[in-house]
Amino acid sequence: MAKVEAAKGCSTVARKRLLVEEKAMKSGPPEFIVAAPNPKDILEWFYCLQGPPGTVYEGGLYMGKVIFPGNYPFAPPAIFMLTPNGRFEINKPLCLSISNYHPESWNPVWTIHTILIGLLAFMVGTDKTKGSIETSDGDKKKLAVESQEQLTETNNAYAYPTMQQNGVLGIAFR
Repeated sequence: MAKVEAAKGCSTVARKRLLVEEKAMKSGPPEFIVAAPNPKDILEWFYCLQGPPGTVYEGGLYMGKVIFPGNYPFAPPAIFMLTPNGRFEINKPLCLSISNYHPESWNPVWTIHTILIGLLAFMVGTDKTKGSIETSDGDKKKLAVESQEQLTETNNAYAYPTMQQNGVLGIAFR
């Protein structure tokens, strides 16, 4: 595990908790999900969701980031999608019950693991929220194919090397 630095304003509680979560994600990532913190800032995490079989996202690889507040786990993170996917706007905060849009519904026992499982479940669903977009199933399937090529393009230029450096993209999806 690479040494991860604490960001300015990161509490000791947040740092310790996120280091435990990093270890848990590396030893037992959820199905179709990998994630790791930015080595220079434990509060910034990058994830990659693999489109589950039987969905319009099948075969797609979708990068995103989660920005944790300095007082995590007592406050929720902001969640962003970086790869075009036909479901969410890119580079804009997503309005989910597990995000900072709804601090009143946040539960401090939730982890990066539960956050990303919730995000993937919402992604493959059809419920609408701020930050979601409507596209055809055909467009989503096309974007799934294109997503593999976009891993190293501009909107993922920082996330992809960070995930490679942390060994995240070397972990096989389960």
